[in-house]
Amino acid sequence: MKARIPKGFGGGPQNMNAMMRQVQQFQEEREALAAELEEKEYEIAAGGGAVKLKINGAKTVTELKIPRSSTRTIPRLLRTSSPPP
Repeated sequence: MKARIPKGFGGGPQNMNAMMRQVQQFQEEREALAAELEEKEYEIAAGGGAVKLKINGAKTVTELKIPRSSTRTIPRLLRTSSPPP
C-alpha cells in the first residue's frame, strides 16, 4: 500500500528550508517576548495588604514591605494559609 502525501507536505529540501526558517522565526519571537517579560514589574499583596511584594520578570524580588503593625498578623496568616498546589 502506497501512502499518499498531500501537495506541499513532501520531504523535499524546499520544505525543510521553510520549516527551519519558521523555527528560527519562532525562536526570535520567543526571545523578544522573554526580554519584554523581564522588563515588567509585578506587585503582589497578601493578607489584606499586610505584606506587599514587587517582583520583576526575571523572578527577582525588588521590594518587600511589611508594616510594623502587621508583624503580629503574619504568623497567624502563615498558620491558617494552605500551601500552594
